[in-house]
Amino acid sequence: MTAWLNFLLENPRLCGCEVSVWSGGGGSEGLSVELSLKGKREGPRQGGGRVGVDRAWRSPKRQRGVDHVAVSSTSFLSLRESLQDVCSFEDLKQRMGGYLDERNCDEVFSMMGRVAKNIDEGRLKMKGCCPIVTDLALKKKATRVLLCYTRKWLRIGLYIVFGGESLLLKEDRTSEQDDLLLKMIIERQFFSHIGLAKSYSYNKLVEGLYRPGYYEALGNIILKRFLLFVLVLDSAKSQSALPLKYGIDGIDGGSPPLFCCQSNIKSSRQVICEFLSEVMHGEGDLLSHLAIVGYKVTYQQLPLAEYNFSITSLFEDLQDGLRLCRAIQLLQSDASIVSKLMAPSDNSKKSLHNCGVAMQYLKKAGVPLSDKDGVIIVAEDVLNGDKELTLSILWNMFVYFQIPLLINKTLLVDEIASIKGCDMDSKYDANNYLGTLLAWIQAIGEKFGIMVDDFSSMVDGKALKCLVDYYFGDELHGCNIFEHEDENKHECAITSLTAIDNTAATAPIRNFVLAQKVARVLGSYPEILQIGDILELDETFDERSVIILLVFLAAQLVGRKDLDQINIYKLMGFKSRTPSLRCSSTSHSPYRSGISLLNIQSWTETITQNLDHLELQKILENINAKERAARVIQCHYRGFIERRKFLKSYIRGWMARSRYNITASQIQKCFWRGYMVRRDAGKKLFDLRNRLLKSKANGDNSMRLIDHLISALSELMGRRVSSILQTCATLDRATSYSQRCCNSLITAGAVKKLLELIQSSNQSPPDREVAKHACSTLRNIACHPDLADVLLSTHGLVETVFQELLRDKDDGYFISCELLKKLCMTRKGIEVVRGSQAFLKRIHAHAEDLKRKANNQRRNPRLFAASATTERRLRAIVDLLELIKDR
Repeated sequence: MTAWLNFLLENPRLCGCEVSVWSGGGGSEGLSVELSLKGKREGPRQGGGRVGVDRAWRSPKRQRGVDHVAVSSTSFLSLRESLQDVCSFEDLKQRMGGYLDERNCDEVFSMMGRVAKNIDEGRLKMKGCCPIVTDLALKKKATRVLLCYTRKWLRIGLYIVFGGESLLLKEDRTSEQDDLLLKMIIERQFFSHIGLAKSYSYNKLVEGLYRPGYYEALGNIILKRFLLFVLVLDSAKSQSALPLKYGIDGIDGGSPPLFCCQSNIKSSRQVICEFLSEVMHGEGDLLSHLAIVGYKVTYQQLPLAEYNFSITSLFEDLQDGLRLCRAIQLLQSDASIVSKLMAPSDNSKKSLHNCGVAMQYLKKAGVPLSDKDGVIIVAEDVLNGDKELTLSILWNMFVYFQIPLLINKTLLVDEIASIKGCDMDSKYDANNYLGTLLAWIQAIGEKFGIMVDDFSSMVDGKALKCLVDYYFGDELHGCNIFEHEDENKHECAITSLTAIDNTAATAPIRNFVLAQKVARVLGSYPEILQIGDILELDETFDERSVIILLVFLAAQLVGRKDLDQINIYKLMGFKSRTPSLRCSSTSHSPYRSGISLLNIQSWTETITQNLDHLELQKILENINAKERAARVIQCHYRGFIERRKFLKSYIRGWMARSRYNITASQIQKCFWRGYMVRRDAGKKLFDLRNRLLKSKANGDNSMRLIDHLISALSELMGRRVSSILQTCATLDRATSYSQRCCNSLITAGAVKKLLELIQSSNQSPPDREVAKHACSTLRNIACHPDLADVLLSTHGLVETVFQELLRDKDDGYFISCELLKKLCMTRKGIEVVRGSQAFLKRIHAHAEDLKRKANNQRRNPRLFAASATTERRLRAIVDLLELIKDR
């Protein structure tokens, strides 16, 4: 089954599949043609579904309304001028004509015209230093991005942009040499411009020295080259690609994949993002910008185009369902199944979906979804790799799909009739291909006196020998069929062949190998049976394998009346023999002498193998001894490591326990000290309480602080500055401690007197101290919200504080700021402060002056010490302004 599936997936035409039915190819006109030297089209070849790059895919349906009106060359004059430094417009148009039709060429020129206009006007450009040339890392990255294209498409793109017919020549170069050549062309042609370098160079004898503007101009040229390169390849691939509903692009028709399978880049949009992501100037979403300009690339490479459909492990490879669906597509000539697949099938859910699609198509085609015992086969059986059920579904596909494609029932019945010499048309069912095939081999066996009851009786190979004798006579008798086989391929089989009886065991092998070689010569069919399977009676060697071989033989032998025995003999690679030798082949068979020679070779090989085995045994003993020694050393070293780990863990545990014990003792000491302090403090508290009671009993109400404050107000308007200063300091301290004192002062009318005192003070140090204490007293009163409203109702309070703020340069400045902040904490305070627009303007100007002064002091090292005070004042005034603005 593996050989048949691989042959079907690799050579569907030889299995009778009509690829042109779904690939859109016509009988004498294929989908593509080969490239000539200059990209011109040669004559079409026979057979649809070929893969090429220089021809548009043609739908099998009739196209209407697709007449294209050619655009005159004069409409691209601006593009012609813009591409002068990139390439010749006429040569570019001629080279593009080999790979794009006229409509697509006009679309490419139209898009490039709009993009080139934006580049020339500076709306789309690289960074000024052109990092894609000057930055080696970005240059390597850009080169890797371009090398993500497959080599064939990369050559075509470079040829279209730069010219050079040698790029399309098929020279004898290895893949490494080809990669180095393309990489060199990219570095020397894509990222440089000789004419531009000469025009901008300071000295033509010195490379690398250019006048300003060189890298910007070079960046524009590289940008135009790249966008033209990507757009041309995208259009050429989109034009030549096979739509998914007609098959897999690059396999069933269309053109080869645009991007390498090993690359992570699978679309033209990815190429643009990777190439230009770090080199553009002021670009966010580059693709959106290009789309707005009118530059659009649409090609996205599908995973199926890169999928490897070859089978190495039958049951594991069929679990994803893709190969099974591919086989159904080929056998049924129905490409609609491809559009329903989920690829890549990287999880069981997708694989189950693909297997389910395969089962649906098989059921629709009338293939029984059950094995010979009647067990129903479902998608989960294929997904789980059930060997028996998977083989059953494959066998049903072979019987119902493959056999009708290879065997012509009418010709086979006529062949049976000619063998038996009578009319046999009425004896066979029109749909029973296996019965007719069995009747064919039975008819041939009867000619030679061999009875074939069913296909399982053909395992001995006698019926196949009769088949070859019937169609080729005695021409192949006595031929050494192993003579021209691959030595490595049959070495094991020949060794086994010499170890058994020559007459009993080698006859079936000889018959099967001869039949397979005839099938391979006639139709390039695969080797269905292996010699080792026949010798070892492998489980895969059953009647199904014999039927598959018989079907391929019938496909080539039935209906062919012009089989030339001598030509077949020569095609199989046997040595020329005279007719006389052919007549005496039964008495002097070279096969017997060949067997003797094989026996001698087998004995020699056995001796050589024994000597090699002894030498190999000594080498293995040496290796084992070294391994044992290494194990002993490793065990000792691991023991040392484990002992060291144990000691470290023990020491860490001892240290943790010690810390715990110390902490517990410390806690006990703390509790004891607390108890001692509480015990001794009882007597002191009792003493203190007695003293307070005694002081209260002996106190005089006339000596209370409140009474002193009220009496001190009369001294505020005195003439002695020292007594005024002492009184203000007393009021400041008293109001900072007691709200009751603040209430008493408000009741006594102290606010107006304090404001008069502030207004009457001058710039002398004593007066400044008096004003500071007065403002501090007002600040203490404003700390109480119910008293702040009383302060705000006092006429001229806010203006006086504003004046003091702008006049004082020391601590009074900050006290005034705090007083204004306290007043602004209420709604009434905000309204009053905002009503003083003149003072607010002055404060804003004052803040700007402080900001300039702070900046100057920071720059001057000699004024760095004073900058701290300036910045503190700036922070205070800024906080005040923000409070006024926010509330």
